[in-house]
Amino acid sequence: MAEITDGKEWSNHLCGCFNNINTCLQTFIVPCVTYGQNVEASGECHCIVGALAAFVPIYNWILWAKSRGKIREMKGIRGDKTNDCLTIIFCGFCALNQENMEMFPAQPSSQSMARD
Repeated sequence: MAEITDGKEWSNHLCGCFNNINTCLQTFIVPCVTYGQNVEASGECHCIVGALAAFVPIYNWILWAKSRGKIREMKGIRGDKTNDCLTIIFCGFCALNQENMEMFPAQPSSQSMARD
């Protein structure tokens, strides 16, 4: 995976955890599910295998860093392995949310809350 220096930014900021409250709650309550969804979306492994890998020390960080790098490559987002690793270590839950919201953007609600 090469460093992308002239790509775009993530569609959700790292601290934008509450942009999708469903993803935020899922990640807070069962982070292994979000982790599994992200590694499957990146093509690293199956969702269930990824969710189980979340419980294997060291391997989970290696798989996560590879997955985050692939997500960046697929979406053309600038960054490098060092930033990926630091983000995972220091902002794990936020990184899971950010990756998940990048791969599965929120669909507009079928019911409008606006009043006529």
